Amino acid sequence: MSKVVYAFTENSKDALIDVAGDISAKVIKAANWILNNPELVIGGLTSLTMLLRASRSLVVSQRVYSERNRINHTYYDPHTGHHWDLRRKLSNNDRIEISKRSKDGEDMYDILRSMGVLR
Repeated sequence: MSKVVYAFTENSKDALIDVAGDISAKVIKAANWILNNPELVIGGLTSLTMLLRASRSLVVSQRVYSERNRINHTYYDPHTGHHWDLRRKLSNNDRIEISKRSKDGEDMYDILRSMGVLR
């Protein structure tokens, strides 16, 4: 791997001055264009703002959907501290059956496997 060594000479001072001059000329040209075309600038900024809002709402809604999906497709066993991944959302009857069978001392894995909800 080779290193690049930059030497600061009189030529590079001139080159920096030229670059700074080019940048300032472009900034002035852009400012003049903005002043001459305010309707395009306002329309562009409005469109950009709407696009950013829409993309933000899409990201937030996807995050909410994935979090709700994760919550609905997991079951937490407080006795073992284990999270079980489920194929489908548990209904109220499923939850009642799980609580009855777990109170009888049956293992949570056996309950969920016999109900056919484990992944």
